[in-house]
Amino acid sequence: MKLKTFIILIFAIFVSGCGFKVVNQNYLNDYKLTEINIAGDNRISYLLKNKLKIFKQTGSKDLKMDITINKIKNINEKNIQNQITKYEILITVNVKFYITEKNLMNNFTITKSGVYSVNDRYSETVNNEKRLVKNMVNNINDQILKNLRSKLNDI
Repeated sequence: MKLKTFIILIFAIFVSGCGFKVVNQNYLNDYKLTEINIAGDNRISYLLKNKLKIFKQTGSKDLKMDITINKIKNINEKNIQNQITKYEILITVNVKFYITEKNLMNNFTITKSGVYSVNDRYSETVNNEKRLVKNMVNNINDQILKNLRSKLNDI
């Protein structure tokens, strides 16, 4: 019994002294987004710019972002009659951000892909594509903010 408590005590000492530090999630509040330059697909850039405008503008340090969007639409599946049944969309976003006070530049790339089906009506097919693009842009926005938190915390 004493051996078990001794082992548990030693294990607790090693686990608690590992040096783990929680990432500060509020680190983005120190920065304000002064300029966003987006190039690429118009619909995706419009959605992404509106999502990034929610970024709080209360910080003291200036942050500038250049975003390049590349959208590729490929045929994913055909049926026996050689009719297209599914499309795949691949969105690649290259983000460069600048911190003006420290003259630092950093960049990262995010790639997302998704598949949507073709319906009998063209309007339903277009709605499927729009819905998929909107969901992908939401995921890309979350990933951009996550990467920004990580990169800015390292600086």
